[in-house]
Amino acid sequence: MTNLFKKILFATSASPACDDAARVAFAMAKGTRADLLIFNDFATPTRAYSQFFADLKTGEDVVLTDEYKDKVDTAVREYYASDLEGCATCRIETTVGFPHREILRIARDEQVDLIVMGGSTQEELEAAKVKKDFPGSTILRVAKAAKAPVLVVNHPTPNALEGIVTILFATDLSPYCDRAFAFARDMAKAAGASIHILHAGQADATVEDALKKKYLDKAEGVPTTASIAEGNAATAIVAKANALNAGLVVMAHHASHFDTEEEWHDAVLHQVMVEAPCPVASASKYGA
Repeated sequence: MTNLFKKILFATSASPACDDAARVAFAMAKGTRADLLIFNDFATPTRAYSQFFADLKTGEDVVLTDEYKDKVDTAVREYYASDLEGCATCRIETTVGFPHREILRIARDEQVDLIVMGGSTQEELEAAKVKKDFPGSTILRVAKAAKAPVLVVNHPTPNALEGIVTILFATDLSPYCDRAFAFARDMAKAAGASIHILHAGQADATVEDALKKKYLDKAEGVPTTASIAEGNAATAIVAKANALNAGLVVMAHHASHFDTEEEWHDAVLHQVMVEAPCPVASASKYGA
């Protein structure tokens, strides 16, 4: 994957929830000499024009001072001290604000090629209440709006994705999935992997023809197969990922809006990123 990513953004809470994602991000940066920006949004505003911010780790209201920010910078640097050794292309930036907005802002400003994120520990699920937010919503909001692919790593992943044999590409045949397939194809080329295409829905000749025209005929030499699974999409994707021992799941996230926590948890991407046995990438705007 030497030439695939030039600049990687690792959005982290500097907590155990992001340890697996950190190993992937640092390994990719060291192995490819890509620039790696370690980004930590540590507090959100409590109310407009207030000097108080809610610390996302402790939930406590704090006054943002240069001393407090320096303390956070030091804590992040110490947390990743061993990973930072020998990483000449790595740098750390911390800020305050609503996490998804700040991640999207810095991804845009820095023109990153990939965003790497971790999951949520139980403590961070509790911290979501501080933000009056839904667990997992930051990842979904970033995945929906980011131009760069978003890689969510919830499990130990060896070799910075270099050892991938099979990539599972899940599609609903929407235009967003066309861009996600291009990402899956580029990843497969870089890793020397094959792609299995899964459409979760009713099988008929129209769907089979669409899978062939949109993907199989555009594989560009990557070994590619396809199947159709009826039933719940998230369940089918996770089951297929397990059956194939997939090293990566690629899909597109393009839901327009969620009003309730139940709707957040019903989102297919959210279910897959929680339950899949491997990293999950959302690439709705890849190459846009």
